Amino acid sequence: MRITLCYLLLFLPCQWAFAQNMPPQRVVVEHWPPWEIALDEKREVVSEGIAVTLVTDIMKRIDVPMELATVPWKRALAEIEQGKSALIPMIAKTAERSQYMLFTDPVFEDPLLLAYSTDNLPSFQWKTWKDLTPYTFQLVRGYAYGNEWNKALKQHRYNHSMSISDEQSLKMLMGGRIDLIPLFYVNGTQLISDLQFGDKIKFASKPLKETTFYLGISKKSPLAQRLEDMNNAIAAMKKDGTFKKILGQLYR
Repeated sequence: MRITLCYLLLFLPCQWAFAQNMPPQRVVVEHWPPWEIALDEKREVVSEGIAVTLVTDIMKRIDVPMELATVPWKRALAEIEQGKSALIPMIAKTAERSQYMLFTDPVFEDPLLLAYSTDNLPSFQWKTWKDLTPYTFQLVRGYAYGNEWNKALKQHRYNHSMSISDEQSLKMLMGGRIDLIPLFYVNGTQLISDLQFGDKIKFASKPLKETTFYLGISKKSPLAQRLEDMNNAIAAMKKDGTFKKILGQLYR
């Protein structure tokens, strides 16, 4: 018992010192309003957004410094896998991603919907995966659209091409180059407003899936050792009203 107690007394100060001496942890983001927002004209430097505020508060509560790095989505995933970056906000959990990252407790849930341009399709709804075979799709590299979508894409061989961002996909949709794009509702409505597409873009009512978002942490990052502390901070923020204050009208 004395040996165990002595070991704990020796270990805990070291653990505390490790936390205090942790260098700024790199958080990868990209312009994805309202979660991550770049105010510069070229959308190259994310400086604010709901997710940025959430992560900043969490990191302050666990006494870990952080720095933002604006990186395209596909490269951001690679940096998390390689351990070059520590954290990526607002990410869905998949089996592949679970191989190289840990996930916090859930942060938000949002439906993934099919968006269409009324200039091209006056109206659109769907019931079965087979209903989607006549249409062309624009997808974003590295996005997780769900297992059911992946199966349908393979089975029905949907005609699709790839973008680097939702914004690029929306511009192609408005240009009449494709028929449908999958968009998360909250981000999609914000982008449509920012791009001033107004009532030209509509959503089908049936979702492709309901998506739960997390904060993803690289298993190669020292931040991985603080997962429990981060979850405790998230729970405290939900209990003390911080989550509700930050999410505003999106809180549910």
